[in-house]
Amino acid sequence: DVCSSDLVAAARYARGSVHAPHAGASVWLLALTWYALYAMFAHDPSGTVILLVEDEVTIRNLVRTMLTGHGYAVLDAADGVEAMEVCQRFSDPIDLLITNVNMPRMDGLTLVQKVRGVRANIKVIVMSGLTDDAILEGNRADAFLQKPFQPTALLKTIEDILDGQRATPI
Repeated sequence: DVCSSDLVAAARYARGSVHAPHAGASVWLLALTWYALYAMFAHDPSGTVILLVEDEVTIRNLVRTMLTGHGYAVLDAADGVEAMEVCQRFSDPIDLLITNVNMPRMDGLTLVQKVRGVRANIKVIVMSGLTDDAILEGNRADAFLQKPFQPTALLKTIEDILDGQRATPI
């Protein structure tokens, strides 16, 4: 059972606010989503390196900011060619590749194959705005996210993948 002190702690952790409807109320109303509770109990991301590949600058910046805000180290690239350069320059392990499918110069599915050729143990999340399952045939990704997605869906998928679960069968 989650008691009100747990909820207050979750709100403070997520920098949310706590409101009581009136003095002596036994029920606390929290001005935050379930995301606050999720963030409080999520696995420890410290030391986890993510390579984020997205050609849309706004999306890439938003996702990078969210991930770094949750303690992940993020390397980013605008397309598959740039991502391969990052893979070659970065000598430490990269734990997770998050890539868009449709990008200029090198698409995400080709990138997955090439990255797995040099970093066989890397986990992969593929994301796309397309709903055609044919784009994923033969893909060796660990999970697929349909765009647009909620930040909590991405964080949950990352946690599942890094904890060894296959989030979305492909």
